[in-house]
Amino acid sequence: MKNARTLLKTDIKKIILLENRKEKIILEDIFLSIKAGEIYSFIGKNGSGKTTFLKSLTRLLPLEKFIVKGSVSFKGKDILQMNEKELNAVRRKNIKYIFQDAANSFDPLKKLEYYFKFTGGEEIELKELIEYFKLPSLKKIAKMYVYELSGGMAQRFSLVLALAAKPDILILDEPTSAIDAGSANLLKFKLRDFVLKNSAVLMVTQNLEFAKKSSDKTAIISNNKISNFLDSETIENLNGNTL
Repeated sequence: MKNARTLLKTDIKKIILLENRKEKIILEDIFLSIKAGEIYSFIGKNGSGKTTFLKSLTRLLPLEKFIVKGSVSFKGKDILQMNEKELNAVRRKNIKYIFQDAANSFDPLKKLEYYFKFTGGEEIELKELIEYFKLPSLKKIAKMYVYELSGGMAQRFSLVLALAAKPDILILDEPTSAIDAGSANLLKFKLRDFVLKNSAVLMVTQNLEFAKKSSDKTAIISNNKISNFLDSETIENLNGNTL
């Protein structure tokens, strides 16, 4: 997309884990410019720092265990320096994060209808998204609790809520880990529709095939670094041994 607006800029010098009174560098030198209209994938093995990277962007890392040195700029403001009110507003509307273990994002004591009010979306939009991702009807799922959903259903329900909110950026942690191939294909097309509305997607995954088929830009997380975005030929030749 030509002349696409920049949604997020990172200038993260180091992400440090505090462990047994020692500092361990998890990732360093993360300089990214995320633009509207594109899907960005970051691939890497377990333990490479993929989830840590994503959580650093909206200050989801526990302060007692992690130090993030640098800045994450969104609409001219540094997320790492925002007060709680500003940060919660960004998380609620502008940048939606879907966790790998989506079920743990919900309160087990609340019916799922409780979460509809946080989307800001119209009922018809929720119905369409619920139908698209092949979940129980809006009326039925509204009365359910999260423990009544399978892992895949919880992940798809999280996607429904996030997409209905129409955020600027959608962040996905291993989005295909709990869903089948059919649902992954539906997700691929829905993400493309989403970014065409002047938004962006960031995801981390070990699913190379999904990354190849759905992404505009792909980078590798390895050895405490995030690579430059790869050209199409390099991406096509990636395999499990490359990481």
